[in-house]
Amino acid sequence: MSAFQRSWVDVRNESNLPGCGGSRVLSWLAKNEVRGYSAYTLLQERGQFQLGPTSLYAGDPFGIFAYRRKIPGGQSLLVLPLTVDLRVFPFPPGLLPGGRAKRLKTHEVTPHAASVREYAPGDSLNRIHWPTSVRKDHLMVKEFEQDPRADVWIFVDAQAGTHFSLERANKPTRIDQFWLWQHKSERILPKDSFEYAVSSAASVAKYFLMRGQSLGFCSAGQYLVVHAAERGERQLSKILETLALLRCKGTMGLDAVVLGQLDHLPRGSTVILISAATDTNVVTASISLAQRGVHPVVVYIDPVSFGGHNSILEHVASLQRRNVPVAVMTKDSDLQEVLESGF
Repeated sequence: MSAFQRSWVDVRNESNLPGCGGSRVLSWLAKNEVRGYSAYTLLQERGQFQLGPTSLYAGDPFGIFAYRRKIPGGQSLLVLPLTVDLRVFPFPPGLLPGGRAKRLKTHEVTPHAASVREYAPGDSLNRIHWPTSVRKDHLMVKEFEQDPRADVWIFVDAQAGTHFSLERANKPTRIDQFWLWQHKSERILPKDSFEYAVSSAASVAKYFLMRGQSLGFCSAGQYLVVHAAERGERQLSKILETLALLRCKGTMGLDAVVLGQLDHLPRGSTVILISAATDTNVVTASISLAQRGVHPVVVYIDPVSFGGHNSILEHVASLQRRNVPVAVMTKDSDLQEVLESGF
């Protein structure tokens, strides 16, 4: 630590991580002594947070002479939104009308082989069609078409003033104790309709992408974010990172966002709209999608349960009359239960 003995050293963690512990007062440090400790924080708020800086304070036992040293923090921590593991989502695109073959060639290996051609340098060995190669007496490879199943898209309404939040009753939980394994904590969402919308979107995205479905994402928060429909864990990582940083600061209503992307949504696709809007934006967006031949599914976050004043029941009834599947989520709802069986 130092070439001289220290009677005390005050270690202060100045990270902006909510509920962050780690501050300590270490006493009677011998010269050149190395002492360490562990601090734990329960991450319950999504976003990007800085690790550090850390300030060290030391002095004489009477506090007459003080010394301070600041160690800057050079790393950040990205906290992803809370997700639940869905066992089923009531409207898989394979069971919906549409899904016509796109008839577009792809370099990926799909279940839909279209034709064969002669082998070219660089072709993967797993694309060789051996029966045809034996018959032709030279190597032939399979060509594939894109999966004819319709895509899934998730639209999250991030317009400013759309969502509502109750004052948080609980402060960020600190786990800053020695017997860590004796501490049990429960994952809870803030009393904020936008946090429920983000976690719902993250859970649905995880459900479809882990099952090999092609999924796209769109939202207009601080800025317009569009992730074209893709498959795989890389797409899931991009969407979760986007949701971790998404804030309810947009200037565009959900109907305007959907209208701007309408030409990029293939017919037969499923679009999941997640919103707490009390105006007609969700109904208007659903009508536009249906006219395009796209199948809307709506997850409504009830604003009244989060401190809002206008009800969404009229809009829910309007959507149900149009045979649009709707699920309504309220404060303290079980995300998994609503998303699996709330429609």
